[in-house]
Amino acid sequence: MSSIRQVCLYLTRHCNLKCRYCQIVDNNKFDEIGTSATLEALRIIKKKIDPEFLILFGGEPFLRPDLQMIIDYTNKLDFNYTVITNGTIDRDIQNIKGITCSVDWIDPPIEKALADDVKKSIAGLETLFAFKKQGVPDVTGNMIIHKENYTRVETVVTTLSKFGIWTVLGVVHSGKGFTFRSDCEDLRLSRKEAKAVQSVLLKMCSDKKYLLHNVDAYLANIAVWGHYLDWRCWKQMSESEYLIIDSDGSLLACNDRFGRYTPQMSIFDFDELQYQENWLNDVQGCSGCFYNHIWQLLGSHKGEGLVHP
Repeated sequence: MSSIRQVCLYLTRHCNLKCRYCQIVDNNKFDEIGTSATLEALRIIKKKIDPEFLILFGGEPFLRPDLQMIIDYTNKLDFNYTVITNGTIDRDIQNIKGITCSVDWIDPPIEKALADDVKKSIAGLETLFAFKKQGVPDVTGNMIIHKENYTRVETVVTTLSKFGIWTVLGVVHSGKGFTFRSDCEDLRLSRKEAKAVQSVLLKMCSDKKYLLHNVDAYLANIAVWGHYLDWRCWKQMSESEYLIIDSDGSLLACNDRFGRYTPQMSIFDFDELQYQENWLNDVQGCSGCFYNHIWQLLGSHKGEGLVHP
């Protein structure tokens, strides 16, 4: 039985937007696997791992012309999954079981209206409402909390919850040498702002009217982790429960570090024991991040006692 509980498959690194806290378009891998190879990757994931949850990621997955075929095959294999999209591309994709859209703002300030992360929030909200109306089983909003929108956290979660839409919360993730999130120190929460967000999230933990996918221990810590960036996966676990597959089929150490050893393997020659060894070699010594919500979402590694003073 596989120890991997969640798999993230990059369908593409292409994106039609350039959000301020994301640099994926600056780290494009243009060697994307085609339709048949993508379907084969899904078959291998199901056969060798059969994860609890599958994320179809990007870039922007709706840029893939074969997305309907990918969705149909994902359904055939009976995955529990979500497609993460910015919601700005209008395509009639049928039979999606799970959709996640970015909603960083509900009431953005006028002066920010042209920013891509604001435009996608408006489009994402409309997309979520449309899929909810269609009866899609899993409809989720993803909010990235940063210096400009941290006072809106409760507004975003409350609005989505009123319509029966769940929210996943993250914090803007700034650092040098990242391959996914950008070096956006101007958006990073100060310690004071982090404590303010933490206070709001602690209140949400005790009120079930807020539909939040994150477990309570993560919500209690997320803001200060986002400020200090000192959570280290390799100190909490001896093996990874999360497998990330890049758009060319190679494996990644994490979303923000390609790694030296992990990408030497692809999903097509996947061996779990060797993958775990490669992953551990790559992540040991990492200075840290806040990205533990991968495990928090799965309900393990509760994080008690990790709240900063």
